Amino acid sequence: MPVLSYDDLPQAEQEVIAALLDLGYGLEDLAMAVSQGRELQLAGTPGSVAAAMHYLFAASAGARAVLPELIDRYEGDGVEVEALLERAWKSLGVVDLH
Repeated sequence: MPVLSYDDLPQAEQEVIAALLDLGYGLEDLAMAVSQGRELQLAGTPGSVAAAMHYLFAASAGARAVLPELIDRYEGDGVEVEALLERAWKSLGVVDLH
């Protein structure tokens, strides 16, 4: 499981894990969110990466997520988050989900 050594994880992953735990998600969901972010090789400032990771996880899990709220929650940069999501959608072969 990619989340077993929490203190060794990048800040963005720690933030997403903490947020998803607050929302009641379990270990499998946490692992999925972290693994997805790693597979997509999301790179940028921690808050922006965390917002993008959370949004992508929510979209893949069929959960509701409001991008501006996630950007605020993680103190991300809106332009950077949009760019991360655009690259992720292209990588996933999705035109656009937001």
